[in-house]
Amino acid sequence: MQSRSTALAAALVFGAALAPQAAGAATKTVVVQNPGMDFNFDNANGFELGPGDWATLDLPGATGTYRVANPVPGWIVAGTDAGVVRPASPGMFTAAHDNDVLYIGGTQADLGSFTQDFGPMKKNAAYTITLDIGWRNDVQCSGYVINVMFAGVVKKTFRSTDCHELTQGAFTTLRFPFTAPAAAKDLSIQLATVTPGGNLQIDYDNFRLTYVPAATR
Repeated sequence: MQSRSTALAAALVFGAALAPQAAGAATKTVVVQNPGMDFNFDNANGFELGPGDWATLDLPGATGTYRVANPVPGWIVAGTDAGVVRPASPGMFTAAHDNDVLYIGGTQADLGSFTQDFGPMKKNAAYTITLDIGWRNDVQCSGYVINVMFAGVVKKTFRSTDCHELTQGAFTTLRFPFTAPAAAKDLSIQLATVTPGGNLQIDYDNFRLTYVPAATR
């Protein structure tokens, strides 16, 4: 059972995650490499197909193809239990979700992660990460972690240990706001998990990054 302080902290994170950007502000879009977390089955997105073979997932109530710890275009992969899965429905997810997604966990006690670098931030700008986070039908949710790094140093972390914001069998769109520092620094964002291990997993898809310049807020 959660303590009152833990539940309050989770509620505060959830409230921050859903906070909207300033109404009417001039929102700018940051270029994201491979925002759909695709591995390029058909080479449609211009990325070269990486080495190795796709494996078939065949578990009770879940089918699909997956790839473990192989290069994912645009994302730096860490850990041995992280990769791309093309989910099949029904099974992994109740609603149809036929594109690729990033996953962490499922078989090994390993804290895998995905990171992307975005270059210098706009000083004092209000940034927002928008991200679809999935909780499969056939496994327990391992919790999510989003680390915001300035010049390689983690400056803000969004996390949920109990996945109360998510719906099992579906992807939920969440937003995570943060403010850039007054001094120009390079931005990196890392997607990770809270609890690794067998029968525990978190899935990510459709990463978007926007900002509102300080002068327009």
